[in-house]
Amino acid sequence: KMSETMSASPSELVSPAASEPGTPTAVSAHARAATVVIDDGLYSRQLYAIGREAQRRMMATSVLVIGLRGLGAEIAKNLVLMGVKAVTLLDDEPVVMADLSSQFFLNGLDIGKQRAACCIDKFAELNTYVAVALAHGPVTQELVAKHHVVVLTGGILRDAVQIDVLCRHSQAKFIWADVRGCFAFIFNDFGEGFTVFDGNGESPKNYMLCNITQEEKGVVTVIEDQRIDIADGSCIVFQGIEGMTELNSDALTNSNPYRVKVLGKHEMQIDCDTTSFNAYTNGGYATEVKQPFKIDFKPLEESAADPGEIITIDFAKEGRQYALLLAFRALWAWSERHSGGEMPRGRCTEDADEVIAIAHELHAQNPGRVQEVDADLVQLVSMLARGDLSPVDTVIGGITAQEVSKACTGKFTPLHQWLLFDAVEVLPGGKRAGPQFLPIGSRYDRQIMVLGMQVQQQLEALNYFLVGAGAIGCEVLKTWAMMGIGSNNGMIHVTDMDLIAKSNLSRQFLFHSRDVEKAKAEVATAAVRLMNPNINVTAHTLRVGRESEGVFGAKFYSNLDGVCTALDNVNARLYVDAQCVQHGKPLVDSGTLGPKGNTQVIVPHLTQSYGSSTDPPEKDIPLCTLHNFPNAIEHTIQWARDTFDGVYTKDIETVNSYLRIPNFLESLDERLRLASLTTIKTCLVTERPINFLQCLAWARLRFEDLFANAILQLLHSFPPDSVTTDGVPFWLPPKKQPHPLVFDADEELHKTFVIAAATLRATNYNIPVETVSPEEFRRFMSVMAVPPFSPKSASPEGNDDTGPYSTTDEDGQQVGPTDAELCEMLLHEIPMPSELPGFSMTPLAFEKDDDTNFHMDFIAATSNLRAENYKIPSADKLKTKLIAGKIIPAMISTTAVVSGLQCLELLKTIQGKPLSAYKNAYVNLALPLFTFAEPVPAAVQTVRPGWSFTLWDRINIEGDITLEEFIEQFKTKYQLEACMISVAGVLVYSQFTQNPKTQARLKRKLSQLVKELAPDFKGTTVEIAVACNRLEDGADVETPAVTFKLPPETQPAQDIN
Repeated sequence: KMSETMSASPSELVSPAASEPGTPTAVSAHARAATVVIDDGLYSRQLYAIGREAQRRMMATSVLVIGLRGLGAEIAKNLVLMGVKAVTLLDDEPVVMADLSSQFFLNGLDIGKQRAACCIDKFAELNTYVAVALAHGPVTQELVAKHHVVVLTGGILRDAVQIDVLCRHSQAKFIWADVRGCFAFIFNDFGEGFTVFDGNGESPKNYMLCNITQEEKGVVTVIEDQRIDIADGSCIVFQGIEGMTELNSDALTNSNPYRVKVLGKHEMQIDCDTTSFNAYTNGGYATEVKQPFKIDFKPLEESAADPGEIITIDFAKEGRQYALLLAFRALWAWSERHSGGEMPRGRCTEDADEVIAIAHELHAQNPGRVQEVDADLVQLVSMLARGDLSPVDTVIGGITAQEVSKACTGKFTPLHQWLLFDAVEVLPGGKRAGPQFLPIGSRYDRQIMVLGMQVQQQLEALNYFLVGAGAIGCEVLKTWAMMGIGSNNGMIHVTDMDLIAKSNLSRQFLFHSRDVEKAKAEVATAAVRLMNPNINVTAHTLRVGRESEGVFGAKFYSNLDGVCTALDNVNARLYVDAQCVQHGKPLVDSGTLGPKGNTQVIVPHLTQSYGSSTDPPEKDIPLCTLHNFPNAIEHTIQWARDTFDGVYTKDIETVNSYLRIPNFLESLDERLRLASLTTIKTCLVTERPINFLQCLAWARLRFEDLFANAILQLLHSFPPDSVTTDGVPFWLPPKKQPHPLVFDADEELHKTFVIAAATLRATNYNIPVETVSPEEFRRFMSVMAVPPFSPKSASPEGNDDTGPYSTTDEDGQQVGPTDAELCEMLLHEIPMPSELPGFSMTPLAFEKDDDTNFHMDFIAATSNLRAENYKIPSADKLKTKLIAGKIIPAMISTTAVVSGLQCLELLKTIQGKPLSAYKNAYVNLALPLFTFAEPVPAAVQTVRPGWSFTLWDRINIEGDITLEEFIEQFKTKYQLEACMISVAGVLVYSQFTQNPKTQARLKRKLSQLVKELAPDFKGTTVEIAVACNRLEDGADVETPAVTFKLPPETQPAQDIN
């Protein structure tokens, strides 16, 4: 009901009802969530970030959103996508043209109608699990009591205080947020004694143990491969300990938590007297247990006057948050003194002077932490109070939605209690008032009030490239449509090769269930055209890389003003970054990981590039650990995924290649022929099923091979009492001594494995899958003949690829036929392709998000059975999918925040701001933490005194010269001797190797060398790598990158359509 032109009086707006409050939040979150059923397919990426319990609590929560301008729309959109139980929208104000600069669900036909009523259907369409309703009239006690969280956007302090009082009376959580131009704030009041169940959202730490002492406070030692990184006072539980079993907790309830004191990298002390316990002998895990804690919140009226500690989000502006809160308080006081509750006039110095005077009055009454009034800041807040920026709405809307989630779940630490935000760096320089900021009757009037007409015209004429139309891409594209980017003689190009999946719908709001399996880029561009019909946008469905340089080549980049990436992998980012550096274009990048997000701005000739610094590579799991000595669930999951790929994909592809490709076996490396022939015989002869029952039998034997025989073989090679050559027991941590499993047809996990394995096998052979009842399954398993285990002499650490005929003597020397002879024998035992006309097998491409294909059933069962072999705590299907599918946890709230920050940096790039104006950002909404920092400047290198360069500089070779002329040009023009030269990644010259081939190349033109050595090159500009010395002293020096543009007649065709 709040807006700068609200028609209702304050008394009409807030009206306590006479009836008793319903206090829905008095019911515990656990009770509300008990019966909620979660759609894993829809919410999977969010579940990985917040967990099932938090999702259930959120799905039992009703939220009232008051005010549906840009910020309110952002918050409501995020809440619906996140999956709260119900969202009630309250905004009876009429739509005006200026609303269209940030309210993406309104259009010109809605002008004059009630805001909330115009867009309720569009919000409801985002998520059919969420009930979206309208409310009208004043905010009453009765209305508040029907909701667990109330979010107010806009308005002034007096009215917000009254709503906060109503919320406290109903035990509802209250959040107030507002955006005024480039300034914004969020306020939380969750009442007294608010419980946080998980303060940081990190996965509980898990440690493998190697010793526990018997003393008054037992000392726990973890294996050397791990490092204790929990804080003193943290709590842990134990599981799987042998010997000192008194410490073990019930894995289902995590009882008996012990507080710890960290003693060193590998030792921690527990608050438990272990003196009388049995001696520790082996094994066990210590797992962190998150401990709930409580936070007290002050009412708004009290907190506004005495806010206490306010989070710092930009240390370059430390203390600014208190000055900004004072400016807002002056703004609210000014509005309260003027009829109608309006904000000061845009860019009006007269109104701003009055607001500054009020700020001095407030400061004199209660200076708080503000040493003196920042009149310059107060003036800006007043002048921009009627303005609005969609990127700021997006940032604040994302943070606010996450605070709502915290309020109803207790997951993550909430803001306590204020967040003050500003992005003054986006403002144009020069005078603060003037005709360039006045409204013109346009949908962009509120943005023009902040940025001015000149910047608005720049935005409309921009040509920008958005790489990725997923979660971040949708948010960016929506914000660009609101800003008017490319809407007048400009163009937005969007590319994404992916199709829409159901799991996308919880955070990619431009897509709906009807769009599943359609191209992301095409659906996204069609959606934003509806939001702003003037926007010029072209969809591409190409992957950005070397293979698409015929489309996204030099000509394409030459027409761009910049690039924005919304990608989920590093290699693609590095490629786009290299293209931007080569073509001198600004790049704004972002990424998210659950509640964490970051943005980086790359500006030509100012900053380093994305590729200038890289993260260390992820550690691979050693093969010996995967194959024989796992000690963590991650090991067994990876092993299960490798098993799936080997049995159901690679083996089947080998058979199909044999059947389809002439001379396939002859083309194989000799080292692969024997293994391939063995696979072909197994699939086509010895283990080829003809019906589903035979697939079941095969799966039962696979169970025996994987979880009994393989373990028995390992223990045969390394018995429990084995010692190393140093006399140390072999089975010491981190090695875990396994035990074989005995198949039980009534054991659910055993049955799941056999059914899943059989189903996948049947799919490989295009055999219809049959439903088997538990009785039929039990009966069939009971009559199956399972061969007894017979040990082999092969070492378990080797790769048993020699096939069924290989034998060794006591010294490990091969006896019997050679590999070539074995291959010849196998060739006579497998059918010729001509004997199987029309026969083909179906390899399985792993698909984690289809719950009907049995892929994840197989991997989860295989992993947990393997974990049971080694007494490793198991993982549920959700966690298994996360690891096996290499899924990145994602939430719409974080996505919105980083996309808004990206767009703010874009505004700076088009204005040519200095380095100090730009901000790289890192956020963690769970803590919450916001860090903004100036980008690292581009490193400067020196060739010789007077000639310095950065990665942005280029030596451009003019004309299609020969290699010999190129070398001479370096000498005469740059006084550098070229020692080695690579063209298009191929070494073409080395002064240390003079042979006829090199001499011949010296006479070849550069374009000819590219055509001959890199025939698949798709670009028009070639990078030439040159290692050279200074002529004056022979010193090795780095030079700017060297580029050569292919002559038009030799360039590949360019097609940007």
